[in-house]
Amino acid sequence: MMPHPRVATLSRHADGAAPGPRLAAHLLRCPRCRAAVDEMRALAESARAAPVPLPAPDALERILARRAAGERVLLPADPAPAARPRVARRGVLVAAAVLVLAA
Repeated sequence: MMPHPRVATLSRHADGAAPGPRLAAHLLRCPRCRAAVDEMRALAESARAAPVPLPAPDALERILARRAAGERVLLPADPAPAARPRVARRGVLVAAAVLVLAA
């Protein structure tokens, strides 16, 4: 019997990566790992559906004023990103999987 896959492996599968034959076989036999993948997918869907707060109307002016005063302030490269970066989502999924598997 295959030991439980690493959380990162389950996370990649939850993100849409095709499972290898060993992982596929394990998921068929292991309700615990299937539940973990389902939880990761549900969490990712919740994160995608969460509202993105808009910045304060004067945020750009305040940032530019701070930069003009000599303060180092990082500005986003794209003022209106279309989607959250996949890396951030993966970190949330891994954290959630650890909690699910620990429970």
